[in-house]
Amino acid sequence: MLSVVKPLQEFGKLDKCLSRYGTRFEFNNEKQVIFSSDVNSEDTFVILEGVISLRREENVLIGITQAPYIMGLADGLMKNDIPYKLISEGNCTGYHLPAKQTITLIEQNQLWRDAFYWLAWQNRILELRDVQLIGHNSYEQIRATLLS
Repeated sequence: MLSVVKPLQEFGKLDKCLSRYGTRFEFNNEKQVIFSSDVNSEDTFVILEGVISLRREENVLIGITQAPYIMGLADGLMKNDIPYKLISEGNCTGYHLPAKQTITLIEQNQLWRDAFYWLAWQNRILELRDVQLIGHNSYEQIRATLLS
């Protein structure tokens, strides 16, 4: 069974392969839009340090996570038309590269297993979040949030 522990070993392998080709960014103590689907929807973003938030239209908070994190790993295979923004919540470093290049590098370096683990973990985390928010009354939602 897939653990809910972030797959750091798999992240390390992906990062080692992708980092040579990425364009670096660094933000110091500021909220900054790192990724916006209307500007750079064709890129994969790798967050190496910092805390980031994922927001939907009208600044609706979807989630907050801590580095390391990969956003857009599957974008080279499947287009995503849902408007999202990834925002740094203070100090943040990382890099980005074209999503199609990401897929090519994963293929060339036989990293599909690692990419699959990362995406499966990401899906599991989102599933757990949804369980907390959907199908419960207000009391159960607040209780589940406080206990997590």
